[in-house]
Amino acid sequence: MVLVLPILNIFAQCINATKVCIVGSCKPAYLVDPYLNLFRVKPEDGSLLNTDGLFEIEALGPDGANKFLEQGKTFQGGNWNHLQAMLEIDAGEEILYVGDHLYADVLRSKRTLGW
Repeated sequence: MVLVLPILNIFAQCINATKVCIVGSCKPAYLVDPYLNLFRVKPEDGSLLNTDGLFEIEALGPDGANKFLEQGKTFQGGNWNHLQAMLEIDAGEEILYVGDHLYADVLRSKRTLGW
C-alpha cells in the first residue's frame, strides 16, 4: 500500500501536464484499426463512460475538441483518429510517440501514421 500512493501522485501529475491521457489503447490495433471504441475514464472511481468519439467532437461544433476535453481528458481505447481529432491536428509529424517496444510501437507508428 505504501508504494501505491507515490505512483498515484506521479500519475496525477502526468495527467495534469498533458492535454490528453489514453490508457488501455490495445496497441498495435490502436495504430491500424479505425473501429475501436473510445471510453472516457472517470478519475474519481475508474469507471468508464461511453463516448461517440469523432461524431461527438464534430457535433460540438466550432472548437469541438476543446469542449469534448473539458468533460475529461482521460480515455481508454479508441484509435489514432480520436487522438488526432482531440489534438486538432491533421499530420502525424506533430505527435511525438514514445512506446515501450521499439519495433511494435515506435517503428509501426512511424510507418503507418508518421508519428
